[in-house]
Order: sequence, then structure tokens, then C-alpha cells
Amino acid sequence: MNYTQAIFYLVLLCLLFNCDELMGQKNDSSPSKDRFLGWAVKDPIDIAKATDRQDLEALLVAGIGIVGISAFDYRSSDYFRSTFGNNDFLGVVNELGNLNYVAPFSAALFGTSLLTDNHKFQDAAFTSLQSVLYTKITVTIAKYAFARDRPEQNTDPYVFNFFERNATSFPSGHASNAFALVVPWVVYYPNVLTYSMLALPVGTALARVSKGRHWISDVSAGALIGAYWGYKLSRRHLNLAGAGNFHAVPIIHENGGGISLTFSF
Repeated sequence: MNYTQAIFYLVLLCLLFNCDELMGQKNDSSPSKDRFLGWAVKDPIDIAKATDRQDLEALLVAGIGIVGISAFDYRSSDYFRSTFGNNDFLGVVNELGNLNYVAPFSAALFGTSLLTDNHKFQDAAFTSLQSVLYTKITVTIAKYAFARDRPEQNTDPYVFNFFERNATSFPSGHASNAFALVVPWVVYYPNVLTYSMLALPVGTALARVSKGRHWISDVSAGALIGAYWGYKLSRRHLNLAGAGNFHAVPIIHENGGGISLTFSF
């Protein structure tokens, strides 16, 4: 990680959270740090067990939406490359999704949180790290299963080789990593500032398309996966149940499309 990238992540951290408040806040109770191991082991099993008909219907709708968005992949790719190909902001936030930066950053943030007495901060940092790791596993499996060619490999957006190692376009790892990193902090500290920081992973997704690395349906699916893990894990760790919902609504227009993500608490 070079100096510019280190400064970027430091600024990201300080903008996402009030650092003084987080580092200084103390909690009366002292939960055991064993909870992190318990979460890591139990969360995938418990989330799978809790999957109901509504979840499956939402997955079906999201899948249909991604298929619909893919109909505009070529047109949207051409539009974003010609319009935002040299955008400086997108060039910076593109690195937000690089796992070589995201994984060590989230791990270091979690380690730093253990030096504080702020258990909420610890939980948020662990959940963000966990979300990144689970997202990586999910995306790796999906990439291998779909084996879609990247725009730079093939100008035809509908080439899927299925179960081939050299085609890794769908879904976007950068987009999924960026959303997995940021969404848990939004759930733990919901306010105008943290919601506005969602512009960063959105920028990452757009950067991947504008640089010709992904189709718009790739980044839409990636954003959905990262946001899903970040949201589900956060609500579980916060013991929130019932009213909260995670909605993904496809958006399609003449220049392409995407996914509108809505969180309710």
C-alpha cells in the first residue's frame, strides 16, 4: 500500500466515524472476546437455517433483476467508459475494492478496536472484517461457477464458460468488497454521514465499469452480495430482529441499469 492509499484509508476511517468518540467511549458491560469466534463459526449456519420463503423470493427477484440489467451491458459499458473513463474520483475509489488493501485494512482496524473499551466499535470492526471474508468466499465460488469473460476479453457480454478458472468477470470482486467493508458501519452507526459514505462503494462499482473491467450486471451482483453479508451479519450481531429488511430493486434505463439497495432498521 503506497502513501496515497494509506492516506485515503485514514481519511475514510475518520470520515466514517467520529474517531475521538469511538476511541473514548466506554461500556459498562464487558462481553467476552470469545463472541467473535462464536460469530465466525455459527453465523453461516444460523443464517442458512433462518432462510425462509421471503428470502428465497427476494433472491429470485434479484436474480431476475440482474438478468434484466444484463440486457443493457454492452450499451452501459460503452457509455460509462466514454463518459467516466478518466474520472479522477473513480480512479481513487477503485482501490476501495482491492482485496489486497481491504482485507489488511479491515483486519488492522479490528485489531485496533481491541485496544479500546468500546465494544460497539469492536463489534462493528469485526463484522466489517467478517463481511469482507464471507463476501470473498461467495464471490470466488460464483466467479468459478459462472466463468464470464471480462469486457477486455470479449466484446460479447453474454459469454459464460461455466466452471472455468480464467473467466472471472461475474460478479465483481471489487464492488462486493467495497460494499462489504462499508455497509456494517452504516448499520452500526446509522446517520447522514455514514449513509453518505455509501457513495464510495457506488463509485467503486462505477469505476470497474468505466475502466472496462466489468459489465454493469457484474458490479450490480457484486454490490448485492457485499451489501447482503454486511447487512445480515450486522443485524445479527446487534440482535436486531423483526422489522429490518434488505431490499434490492433493479433499475433499468436507456443507458444501462443497476441495483437500488434499501436498508430498514
